[in-house]
Amino acid sequence: MKRSRRGRLPSSQAQPPSPAPPSEAAPSPRCRPPEPSLPERIRAHYDRLTPLYRLVWREHIHHGYWDTGDAGGGTPEEAQERLIRLLAGKAELARRGRVLDVGCGIGGSSRWLAENLCCQVLGVTLSHVQAVLACRAGASPA
Repeated sequence: MKRSRRGRLPSSQAQPPSPAPPSEAAPSPRCRPPEPSLPERIRAHYDRLTPLYRLVWREHIHHGYWDTGDAGGGTPEEAQERLIRLLAGKAELARRGRVLDVGCGIGGSSRWLAENLCCQVLGVTLSHVQAVLACRAGASPA
């Protein structure tokens, strides 16, 4: 075979690249691990980001409610508690009621309902990190 000046074979005589070793080859669709389920992805999200959310929102991992009649808007903590009161009222939650707090986060709203409305609250979260933080703060998520 005749080589070019640079020592390469002419393109018409070039050989195809050798296949990648098995460790570098892309897995076939049948060999790929299954995609994580939605609950697994939710769990991973909150396990990873709860420390950041706690820095931003503190014990209530949710935004608050600012009423147009609020003078100066109040603090984020006041707005968060205002949202809990508003939702408890909309749900017609009675004092000493029973509450299932699905997606309880680190238990802030659950604790507020227990302390302020004397509710019996069961908090549920997919996140192990959130469950540990809720338990440390005095809540007992399922």
